[in-house]
Amino acid sequence: MELKVKNLEFSYDEDPVLKDLNFSLSGEPHLNAVLGPNGSGKSTLLKCINGILSPDSGEVRLGSTELTSLTAAKLSRLIAYVPQKEMLNFPAPVFDMVMMGRKPHAGFRPSDEDKKRTAEVIRDMKLEEIAFRNFNCLSGGQQQKVLIARALVQDPELMLLDEPTSSLDLKHQLEVMEIISNKLKRGIPALVAMHDLKLAGRFCQEFVIMNEGEIYAKGGQEVINSRSIAEVYGVEAEVEISKSGPIIHPVKSACTKAV
Repeated sequence: MELKVKNLEFSYDEDPVLKDLNFSLSGEPHLNAVLGPNGSGKSTLLKCINGILSPDSGEVRLGSTELTSLTAAKLSRLIAYVPQKEMLNFPAPVFDMVMMGRKPHAGFRPSDEDKKRTAEVIRDMKLEEIAFRNFNCLSGGQQQKVLIARALVQDPELMLLDEPTSSLDLKHQLEVMEIISNKLKRGIPALVAMHDLKLAGRFCQEFVIMNEGEIYAKGGQEVINSRSIAEVYGVEAEVEISKSGPIIHPVKSACTKAV
């Protein structure tokens, strides 16, 4: 389903964070990236789409459905959200964590079919060896895989991922992005907020670049270029086009803008 954001605005108290955002993304089963420096509004945008935050004004549509008018229960049947990090105050086995994704469909009493679907996703994600370990005892990379599995078992129309690789080492960054990319090829489009331009260029197909709460550029890999990096991130960089996407070589700080 196509995602459309129209005239979207959001403020914390009187401080505007999202300023009249307008863009659309195709419903193709691939990975779309929201890029931008800290404070540009990436995470806030995802939370407004998912209903965690209520926009001050504007519309968010998934296909013909206006999302901002839906209840949380109805919204959770359409959208799965993977946070940067899950904070648990109690131990929970991996199997139970993943099965939480079935709640929008099963309520508080999962059926045998819900358990079967959970087992399928755990097997597909190669999480069987840790299925009965407590989530809060896992490594960062393992936890991220579990959160992705929980989103997949939800069987959503759209996945939202907020900085899914921010706390991972290089190996696990690549592993998590490969998992996300491969799973989406089966039919689920996704929107991922990211800092790492190299990873985004390698795995994503459409890009929304944000700067100070506004859309700076939207398009394909061509929007990741020396000019956009200088103007948005304040960094002079050389951009090399390769078969695996744009490769960014930072040269020096272009101004005093914080990144």
